[in-house]
Amino acid sequence: MKLTLKQLHDSYKAFGRFADQKIPNRKISYRLARMMDELRPHLKLVEENRVEITKKFGQEIEVPNEVGFREKIIFVPRNRDPEFQKDFSDFLTLEIEIWGDPIDLNEIPAEFFPSGADLSVLFWLFTDKEPES
Repeated sequence: MKLTLKQLHDSYKAFGRFADQKIPNRKISYRLARMMDELRPHLKLVEENRVEITKKFGQEIEVPNEVGFREKIIFVPRNRDPEFQKDFSDFLTLEIEIWGDPIDLNEIPAEFFPSGADLSVLFWLFTDKEPES
């Protein structure tokens, strides 16, 4: 199955919510577990790249934390944000391929069906084949 890093980035929370359910269909549960396993390194790559791009365009400052100590953080100033957004967006266009095929929505029991909001970012995970008559 193919998807872009943007699709993964935008949907990982929704995917986690869906995959965390105890779906009684063992085949679907297995497929979700295996996909989750394959997606983890790609999520890590997205986060590592975001940090690197933040360092590239950001500034390091010290701020007090909740216990009164000062800690260093990196933030992207407003004037560098367009450059940051472009670099990160360009990176997210990369396509990845993971094990598995899309899951037929007709196989998912109604009580485990993703919300409309989650479905809107999980198009890559599902297919809506019409049942054959």
